[in-house]
Amino acid sequence: MKKILFLILAAGLLLNLSCRSTDKQGDFKLLPQPQEMAVKGNSSLKADQVLYCYSPSKTTLPTLNGLLKNLIPAAEAQKAQVIYNIDDKLELKPQGYTLEISNGKINITGKDKAGLFYGFQTLNQLLEDAEEQKVNLPQCSIKDYPLLAYRAVHIDIKHHIDK
Repeated sequence: MKKILFLILAAGLLLNLSCRSTDKQGDFKLLPQPQEMAVKGNSSLKADQVLYCYSPSKTTLPTLNGLLKNLIPAAEAQKAQVIYNIDDKLELKPQGYTLEISNGKINITGKDKAGLFYGFQTLNQLLEDAEEQKVNLPQCSIKDYPLLAYRAVHIDIKHHIDK
């Protein structure tokens, strides 16, 4: 009787393990929250695989930091994981951008230089979350732009007073 019970439990455990997905999805948090974000699943890109970038119009790469600071410009689009461009005809407000992550490519299109910069900042946040959680980047589509024409800064000096 004990052998039969053991075999049933072992078969149940094997069935449970075989049905689990090996594609672990991450929990990606973006600040500030983008205007539109649609996640379709996982891409095949890991954070450490994003090494090369390419601009078809030879747009200058914005100043980057974090995991993107060592991004290398590629001579051809096939070698690059990140394809970026500025398109002033993009139907977004100034400083807006679109970011598309498909299975093997990342496309960032900014309305202007500021939009391109903010698109790369969003990508950097996604890369940091993917690296920390040890998951692939999400397949997603992001459209973002500021609601106001200016970006305010709040400085709290009440609790920290230098002498």
